[in-house]
Amino acid sequence: MEPIDDELPTLSIGLFRATPDGQVRAANTAFTALVAPGAGDITGHAPWANAEPADRAVAEAVWQEAAAAGRTVHVEFPLWQPHGQTSWV
Repeated sequence: MEPIDDELPTLSIGLFRATPDGQVRAANTAFTALVAPGAGDITGHAPWANAEPADRAVAEAVWQEAAAAGRTVHVEFPLWQPHGQTSWV
């Protein structure tokens, strides 16, 4: 466990940690509320699962490249909400 894991739940910006294959290992409440409102826990899912298909492909490619190089990655993508608005993750 890394130090950020202790702070993750309390941060107001949406953050997650994931395995090298892009599955959520831990996420804070802010990120979960953006990605899957009401889900409670998104562990084991891809964080960009409900992004637009083109954005999802880019996010996955960036993640895979960074994970292969052992780098932390910052990925932003628009997330389509049920009410028709877009949120940025």
